[in-house]
Amino acid sequence: MIHFVHRKDKKMKKHTITALLFFLGILLMPLAAQAESSSPTKDELFFRSQNQDNVEQLIQEVFGSYDAFKNYGTVYFADDGTITLGFTERNEKVKTFENKVNDLLRETTLAYRPSLMKETAPIVHYKRATYSTSDLEHVEEQLWSKMRQLGLPEQNKTMMTSIDTEHEKVILEVHNMSSIDKEKLTQALPSIVEIQENADLSSPHIQLSRERDWTKLGGGIRVHDSEGNYCTTAGVAKKGNRYFLLTAGHCLNGDKSVVYQGSTVVGHDHSTANYTGIDVGLISLDANTLASGRYATRLFYEHAEDKSDYDSFITGYAPVYQNAYVCKSGITTGVTCGYVTKSSTTVNFANDRYGELKTAFIRGEKGSFYSRGGDSGAITYDPVTHKLYGIHVGGVANGTYGWMTKITDVIDHYSSPNEPFLPYSNSQNIKLS
Repeated sequence: MIHFVHRKDKKMKKHTITALLFFLGILLMPLAAQAESSSPTKDELFFRSQNQDNVEQLIQEVFGSYDAFKNYGTVYFADDGTITLGFTERNEKVKTFENKVNDLLRETTLAYRPSLMKETAPIVHYKRATYSTSDLEHVEEQLWSKMRQLGLPEQNKTMMTSIDTEHEKVILEVHNMSSIDKEKLTQALPSIVEIQENADLSSPHIQLSRERDWTKLGGGIRVHDSEGNYCTTAGVAKKGNRYFLLTAGHCLNGDKSVVYQGSTVVGHDHSTANYTGIDVGLISLDANTLASGRYATRLFYEHAEDKSDYDSFITGYAPVYQNAYVCKSGITTGVTCGYVTKSSTTVNFANDRYGELKTAFIRGEKGSFYSRGGDSGAITYDPVTHKLYGIHVGGVANGTYGWMTKITDVIDHYSSPNEPFLPYSNSQNIKLS
């Protein structure tokens, strides 16, 4: 038996649904609990990915977009595959959403069950939320406003704020903040703001670093400037009839200077968005002198060390949720993976000229080094669906954590009403001329 738990106004109702084996519908059965930073099994990865994809589809269908959903509540994906959806009120749109979930749960039969799956456990939790995701984002903005008023960003300390949708909190992490500054902040802001000491933030680094001349351009390969400064690419994007390589904004200057891929000019340093709070850079792709020419593609380098070509491709893009499992593919550390412990984070790096940057925060798997110099700009993605989540920004010195720019923020920034800016995910390779 599967117990579907619904919470309303602090009262709990249980709906029992008879099922056979594997859940093929909108939401999947939970998996056995795992350690926060351990590597999930293939079955666990599949179920987590399916859960997220299906929730995205329902949110899109009922609310129109994730941005619209944020005004109504929160979503959290737990390690065991369960999902918690919180709503600040149960209006008609929320009731429609719940009914669609309930209908699919009742109609679904199961055909497969992995060995780690519990036979009796809640699949979806509904809860009454006090704050929506938009409410939490507003409090985060208030927090940064107060910190700027107090002059805290000028103290050359790395500070990071993030939204915790599971516990409905706004977290400020900083290394060695004075008790006076802490008191000023806590007195001026709502009680959901929590200040935490994080020694790892004492020495973070923004990182600069597969090197051959690639005929087909994509993600996970090296680009560099005329002085030898190098970074990784996150893939190709398109706006109108123009194509761009994506990388981290701090790798570029937006000065139209030439950029190399391998030994050949690949394009020009088109623009960066760092001063608007998004660490992304665009390299405009030009005709070039390679005998075979170059192509814009959806391909990316994942585990191609022993292969003659790319081994993966982008299937699309997706918003990233708290506790999602993601991987990045960079030129220095290759493919490393971890959990998005904070899906909405604002960070101000010490001694960095750009100021506040909107990111997601990733905890690397236990025992791994998530990133090093040169990985900046790397593609960050869902390892099951190969949907693009974002662009790697950097990490802390001990390699435990990393940041990424969310691709949804990049799309919002560069799109215009009549001309969207989107990651290229078409199977056709486009020759650049």
